[in-house]
Amino acid sequence: MNIQEHIDAICRRSEYWTGKNIGIAYTQVTSGDRDSIWYDRLGTDILAFCSMGFSELKSEFIFLTVDQLGKEAFDGTLGENYDLILNCCLGHRSISNWALIPSLSTWSNAKIAPAPTQAIILGEDKLLSKDAARSAGLHIPETSTLASSTKSVIKPRYLGSSVGVEFRHEPPPKLRDKSRISENFVAGHDLTILAAIKNEELIIFGSLLYLSEDPASPKSMLTYDKKKSTKTNKLVDIDFDLANALYALADRMQMPNTFRVDFRTKHDDKRIYGLEDVCFLEINPTPNMTWKSSLGTICQYLKENNNISISQEAFAMAMVCDHLVPNESNS
Repeated sequence: MNIQEHIDAICRRSEYWTGKNIGIAYTQVTSGDRDSIWYDRLGTDILAFCSMGFSELKSEFIFLTVDQLGKEAFDGTLGENYDLILNCCLGHRSISNWALIPSLSTWSNAKIAPAPTQAIILGEDKLLSKDAARSAGLHIPETSTLASSTKSVIKPRYLGSSVGVEFRHEPPPKLRDKSRISENFVAGHDLTILAAIKNEELIIFGSLLYLSEDPASPKSMLTYDKKKSTKTNKLVDIDFDLANALYALADRMQMPNTFRVDFRTKHDDKRIYGLEDVCFLEINPTPNMTWKSSLGTICQYLKENNNISISQEAFAMAMVCDHLVPNESNS
């Protein structure tokens, strides 16, 4: 199937969610520090984006805190009350809450999206994901010729966000704290690829290049420059070898229907990017679901260029939940 056939199929199958009961699970940010305030706003955007999508799909939905979800799970009513649990937790805290939601949902016989527990735990362990990326044939900061030998990045091993990221003008130090990792800084621009595996076939929905004004600066990293971004972006293509490596990586990491892979590249003028042009940063089984995220941006582009009749938000929800539609609805 080509990309248009996949898009048409997702739109047809989106009708499955009409009348279904959706539980949108989220966590509350209670701290008043600047990072928490920013994440609280992001969480609000995510809830608004997802609820608008399910509204257009004519689904019934309710917002659930982790505490509420846990109570219904232990009461034995979660699987009875909801046809789907959408995990909208953010990666700014311990991975436990993030992975707890799909664990409780599966235990209670409720469908879960975007990702099951094992995909979250594997994908958000940066050491495991880097080893898997190297095995799949991708360059990582320790092996890439794009990486600097005089600048380094220190970041949490498990958190799925930029909280706790440090930049140093020195080679990567050896750390005693095994919950943190250090690696070579890679100057350049961010390349984000939104993809899925369907029937053992890799689908590339879009490859989004974020252009930095100062590629040599640590602030050029998308994760660092989250509060005041001046980036522009454009869609590019990837070649066959890079696509094959992505498939191998996603297969090793047990990625679900839709996932995001982040790279760094020094090139801002290529139309097609290959293995030697990029350096792997991370694979994310739960891409941010907002209007300005890579998921939202690519869905809007697809809507404008691929004859999608439903909204950007509705198509995004249909995309991340598509793997849960029963086979009889997959015509």
